[in-house]
Amino acid sequence: MRRTRLFISLLFMLLAFGATAQSSLVIYLTDGSSAVFPLTEQPKITFEGEYFKVVAEQATIEMPRADVKTFKFEERDATAIDEVANEATSITTNGNSVTINGIAEGCAVRVFNINGQMVLTATASNGSCSLSLEELANGLYIINYNNTTIKFLKK
Repeated sequence: MRRTRLFISLLFMLLAFGATAQSSLVIYLTDGSSAVFPLTEQPKITFEGEYFKVVAEQATIEMPRADVKTFKFEERDATAIDEVANEATSITTNGNSVTINGIAEGCAVRVFNINGQMVLTATASNGSCSLSLEELANGLYIINYNNTTIKFLKK
């Protein structure tokens, strides 16, 4: 009985440690950001013309090949946060526009739809970047800049 308890305890410890790290496809972009796809989602990489595309169970991204610096297979902690957003950065909305303040000059800001297609892009100047959402349909979108990703819903 004692051996069984010890065995079960060791099994749970091994499962707990094994659950934190998982093999992932990590795509590093030229602007310093990255996208992570767990291999359990079976991501598929294709090159379609000048575009780099990854299709996985939960998400799809598509972007110009020139925006992809490299991609690798890595062990990633499934619960880790790579980087906390800079506290000096602020995001404000005004009607159909979004302004990001406190970002570096020349920083690329991209907006992706839920299918992973880039629908807007802009470059920061004077420490801020404004995006007009007027042309976008209502729905869920993702803003990406530096190592920061923000989801938002346009109503």
